[in-house]
Amino acid sequence: MKKLILLMLSLALLFVFRSDAEAVSFAFSGQDEGGTGSATMDISISDNTLTAILRNTSPTSLDNGSGDNAPGITGFGLILSNSSSLNLASWGLTAYDTAGGDIVTIGSLDAGGSGTGADGTANTADDEWILNTSMAGISLDFLPTTDQENIDGALFSPAASESSTLPGGQNDVFFTEAILTLVFNETPNLDTSYSFSPFVRMQNVGDGGDGSLKLGGEPVPEPTTMLLLGTGLIGLSVIQRKRYKK
Repeated sequence: MKKLILLMLSLALLFVFRSDAEAVSFAFSGQDEGGTGSATMDISISDNTLTAILRNTSPTSLDNGSGDNAPGITGFGLILSNSSSLNLASWGLTAYDTAGGDIVTIGSLDAGGSGTGADGTANTADDEWILNTSMAGISLDFLPTTDQENIDGALFSPAASESSTLPGGQNDVFFTEAILTLVFNETPNLDTSYSFSPFVRMQNVGDGGDGSLKLGGEPVPEPTTMLLLGTGLIGLSVIQRKRYKK
């Protein structure tokens, strides 16, 4: 029994403290003008491809329940620790259209060079988002943002579109969940040592849509990791009890 517990503890610690994790989740949250803006980002790396799934989870009511709250994400990004040796082969940003529920491309750069790149290549007429390196005083390696950095084309909580709390305007185009894909010449390494990597920028926050937020992400432990850590700690406590009884 003791050997089994030690094995379980070793496996738990191995998974918890491994440094080569291929997927990690982050949560973002902040308040301004009486409203809360929140989001999640799941980042995974497979070979030379980084994929980030961004979801706006903001509540549709002000914190005191007195009115509407509809923060829109107008930019998000990250820093890679080996960015100096990376060559961006292509990138694409797709999102779900709140009007029809279809997933569409809102920003891209293909291998042929069309679209919008970090080098400032002009975006196509169909692209709502462009790829920058700085926004609202934050500098990152890769930072997709809305064209003109306005609320048009922003990412909203699906609940906001369902409850009609989105900003008005006949020509407004809004999206919900977005998927960013970056393809490089080698495997990228996510850098979380900087407080704004990953990063989310929100506008139209709180009362009257007058607030804005610049948010750094907090890592969210994976359920499997937490289960293994719990198993390991339980095993450790059992071993300690047996020692005290001797």
